[in-house]
Parts: sequence; C-alpha cells; structure tokens
Amino acid sequence: ALVTTSIGATFASQGAHNCQILMQADHSLGYSGAMSTLWAQHGSRMFYMGGSARVALLLVVNGLNEVILKKAWEANKEQR
Repeated sequence: ALVTTSIGATFASQGAHNCQILMQADHSLGYSGAMSTLWAQHGSRMFYMGGSARVALLLVVNGLNEVILKKAWEANKEQR
C-alpha cells in the first residue's frame, strides 16, 4: 500500500513539479506563466511527463534504504 500511495502521489504532483522546475530555470515566469508555457510546449503531457523518472528514483532510493540503512536503524533503536 505504501509503494502504491507513493507512486500515486508522485504522479499526482508531477504537473506542479514541472512548473516549479520551469520557474527555477526562468525566473521571469510566475505560476500562470509557467503553466501557459508548459501547456504550449507539451499539452496535457505536462501533467505526467517526467513522472516515470521520479518514480524510478523513488524506488531505487527506498530499495537502497531498505538494504543498506535498515541495519543501522535497528542498531540505533537498540542503543536507545
């Protein structure tokens, strides 16, 4: 359930994420300007494009945390 929720939330926020990236690249754009620019360039794809890369990164990082850091977290709990 956690993985499904994380993936869903990532894709649900992808449009806003794309606007944020564009505004960071072009400081003259505000929210409506970024949305207009993205819509003109990509159409409805602006809401999901790049989401698969964010999901892949999310899964890789969470997998590495589970493999590498789980022992450290458990050791820290035992020390308390």
